[in-house]
Amino acid sequence: QLNALEAVHVEHLKQQLLAWLEPSSRVKAVLLDSNNERSFCSGGDVKAARHAVLEQPYPDYPPPGHHIHRVFQAEYSTLLLTSTYPLPLVALCQGIWMGLGFGIAGFGKYRVVSDATIFAMPENSIGLWPDVGFAFKAAHMPGYLGLFLGLSGVRLTSPADLLFCGIATHYIQAEQLVAFKNDLAHDPAAAHTLLQQYSQPAPDAPGPLQRLQPIIDKHVGQLVQHWRQKGCEEVLELYGLADHLAREAPALHQTDHQ
Repeated sequence: QLNALEAVHVEHLKQQLLAWLEPSSRVKAVLLDSNNERSFCSGGDVKAARHAVLEQPYPDYPPPGHHIHRVFQAEYSTLLLTSTYPLPLVALCQGIWMGLGFGIAGFGKYRVVSDATIFAMPENSIGLWPDVGFAFKAAHMPGYLGLFLGLSGVRLTSPADLLFCGIATHYIQAEQLVAFKNDLAHDPAAAHTLLQQYSQPAPDAPGPLQRLQPIIDKHVGQLVQHWRQKGCEEVLELYGLADHLAREAPALHQTDHQ
């Protein structure tokens, strides 16, 4: 219901993207959209991945033929394709946009959000590393915001913050999306011009995460410095530093987007 993806879905997406590059296809631009306004993509099937690991454990790397091998092969090869795709690739990331949903859209040239977008990497909150390229994106965010998002898995619902962090490239009001899609279908070669025409600055700028960046940089920076000096053995001290962050920025625990 929320467009969770399995490996086969990602493989089909990759095959279709490659097919559209054939000269005979006459495709001028690609639009990634959802048939469910509640969710662009809620992520991958984590339960199936966990079950596969428990059923067929492996020491270091999943062997060819293993479900996990297939999952990550599909994810990262598709990510590479979208990041180098020669045609205009526009993703309308409305509603829930999480996990693998970021993987299939987060490295395309154009990533459009609106007021209804809810972004997160929820796998971080259950102890899974931020995969599908998010770690690379996070490393290029301002200050320590990327590390903070990677450690916390908090949700972002602020269009301004999604733009500020480089997760999104454009903001379009929800009521303008249908008109944008119709114009894009009529003239796909004008994708860039249409995005410039329909997009506008996020109405909530500066977003809450941007406003809290000095506090986050201060305390997460202390965590990083402490880890470099003492390693991970001083767990209680690390918890103490994290507690200082929670006390100084209590809004982080009160709202989704913070």
